[in-house]
Amino acid sequence: TDDIIKELEELEQYILSFGRDFGMDEHIEYDEKIKMYFLKQEYLESSGIERLIDEYNEDVFWEELINGLANRDMLERYSREALNKMSRDELLEKRFPFLSFYEEEFVENGLKNLRLLKGPETLQ
Repeated sequence: TDDIIKELEELEQYILSFGRDFGMDEHIEYDEKIKMYFLKQEYLESSGIERLIDEYNEDVFWEELINGLANRDMLERYSREALNKMSRDELLEKRFPFLSFYEEEFVENGLKNLRLLKGPETLQ
């Protein structure tokens, strides 16, 4: 994944380097010291990009949490060996109730009801 991140950063720099050609130079700055282009903060705020990024991150958080809990519960209910033997359709069918349960819970209550077996009371 580090290679993918590096490639994406290089692509971003390549695209931003053409800012002047597309009339975006007032929204892009170049830092001579580190030799990198950046979108100006004013543009990020006024364009709504930061809001979109925040919404995306929020969606990814809930999706990862729901999928992680569903996967954990699937492993607790069925052995890894049993899961490996299931067809894709069977896996999806058996996983759906877990996904639905967590999605409904988090839509209704957010993190309010989420508890870990080992809680902060164990901290000193």
